[in-house]
Amino acid sequence: MQVDEPNFDGTTPLMIAASEGRDECVELLIDRGARLDAQRSSDQHSALLLACYRGHLEVVSALLEAGATHDLATYESETALEVAAANGHYEVRVHWWSLSMCVSLGSLLADCWLQQLSVVMCEDICTRKTSGSIEANYVTTSLLF
Repeated sequence: MQVDEPNFDGTTPLMIAASEGRDECVELLIDRGARLDAQRSSDQHSALLLACYRGHLEVVSALLEAGATHDLATYESETALEVAAANGHYEVRVHWWSLSMCVSLGSLLADCWLQQLSVVMCEDICTRKTSGSIEANYVTTSLLF
């Protein structure tokens, strides 16, 4: 059996492992060359989206570090990050930023405000993303909380 052998609806072993939070299995499949960005034919869900949907932080981390594409969209135009937020997995979003996203300060602050993250959490994220310098618009945005 191939490492990427899909079932009847296009679900791959990596998608199943990601959905179930089986981080050791995900790592093994990645090491064996599983396609990170395969999308299920029935709904265009990817392993990353399924891990975000369930809030499996370790799996999300492994997939992003391995190079999974973060902005693949489903048939309903949802991305993995949007699915994580819609299902209340804000820790996935925060971890995502610290791993690999290169987000402008203004957009990051707006997202913090929309997701109602604490000012302290946003300040920590922004400090890391801007190499220690927080721009003046941070103060303005933080007043909106």
